[in-house]
Amino acid sequence: EFFPLPRAFSMTEMPYLYWAFLYTSTGVNSYRCVMEAMASRKPLVVTNIRGSRDLVKHGVNGFVVDLENDQSLIESFVKLINDKKLREQMGQASLNEIQPYSLKNVLHEMRGIYSRFIEGNDLNFTEELK
Repeated sequence: EFFPLPRAFSMTEMPYLYWAFLYTSTGVNSYRCVMEAMASRKPLVVTNIRGSRDLVKHGVNGFVVDLENDQSLIESFVKLINDKKLREQMGQASLNEIQPYSLKNVLHEMRGIYSRFIEGNDLNFTEELK
């Protein structure tokens, strides 16, 4: 039976309502939700597909399980359920791992890329602007 919530929760509140994140994609990976869970300081359990396995370091900020390996999926969740300290450590590791993708860092990197093009260091971009 569905558990009724006492009120509606906003999207900004949702990350604080769960203690782990499960992403069991079997193919095309839209890993933005994985990144959002990491930024919310959550441990993750993800399937071993491109994108997810690049972000989640098995045993560090979560668990990467092979597709169709139900036992590994269950064991990963049991470990997280039974060990609050592990959840907290992996959650902090998730936050640490996602920092290179923060808006501040991405904007800094983009500025460097555009600056090189404008200065003509990588390509003769300035000639094309004339």
